[in-house]
Formats: sequence, C-alpha cells, structure tokens
Amino acid sequence: ALVWPQMFHHYWGTNLSPQFESIAFKLTQAVPCFMIFFAAPFLGQLAMRGKFRRRALRWSVLLGGLCTIGMGWVPEGHWLSSAVLYSLAGIAFFAASTFYDSMIVDYAPAGKRHQLSSMAFASGFVAGVVILIGLALGLFSGPMLRWIYPAAGAWWILFSLPLLSAPDRRVEDAETFSFSV
Repeated sequence: ALVWPQMFHHYWGTNLSPQFESIAFKLTQAVPCFMIFFAAPFLGQLAMRGKFRRRALRWSVLLGGLCTIGMGWVPEGHWLSSAVLYSLAGIAFFAASTFYDSMIVDYAPAGKRHQLSSMAFASGFVAGVVILIGLALGLFSGPMLRWIYPAAGAWWILFSLPLLSAPDRRVEDAETFSFSV
C-alpha cells in the first residue's frame, strides 16, 4: 500500500496521460473496497460456518499472497496487469481479515484474544519495517523496487502457515491450546 502508488506512477503507468493515470489509480483503489463493502455481510455469514472459513481463509491468503508476489514480475508500462493484481490482492486481504476475525474466537481463550490478535498483526508490521529499512538502505530502488512485492507476498503466506496448519479447535478446547506470550 505504501509503495504501489509510487510504482504505479513511475513504473507501471509511465505511458499514461496524467488524467487517465489518475482515473485508473483511483479505480484500482476503489473497486476492491466497493466489492468488499457489498460482499462483507455474506462473507461474515459464511465465516460462521466452521470449516468453510478455514478453507476460505486459506484461499484468500493464497490468492492475496500469490497476486502480491506476481506484482514483482509485472513489466514496466503494464499498468493494467499491476492494477488487476493489486485489486485482487486487496480483495483477498479484506476477505482474509473477515475469516481471520471470525476464527480468533475459536483459537484463543477469551482473555487472550486481543493479545494473540495483536501479536499476529505486529508480525505484519515487522515485515513493513524490514521492507522500509531495505528501502532506506537502497536495496529496493528504481526497477528493483518491484521486488518488494514478492517479499511481502511470501511474508504473508509464511506467517499465515501456523494458523492455517493448526488443528481445528473450538472455544471449549481453547484452554488446552498452548498459548504463550
């Protein structure tokens, strides 16, 4: 989210007129939000169906991670490919958040939910800090900037593996779930 606007303007959308670039950029930002806005109530209902939400979370993470990784291979000037991948990754992220939020009540004791969720959220921020340090050190500059996306997508998938591979548990079993902070 931090790098994509700059990449769109300076790398993928270099051949676009300023007016068309502005419209394409804003639509790429807005379409996933509108789609999730209308789909969220249905996704929320589906998230209440036990094993479906785990599969849906897996697919959302996989789709979002792969689309994010794929943006590293979009060549310069291919704004539409970049916009489609970015939009799909955004939709997958918001959908995954819905399924994740519905699962947290089954995977953590009531008094530890905020702590567990905060730790998971913080791990995503760590990735952002690592990437920003890489930017500051010049590891990602010019055309190399696009390699941030494979790093971010791989991080997303990697840090989702513990939850996605954990055995099914319910709130009643949550006290036996090993939880240490």
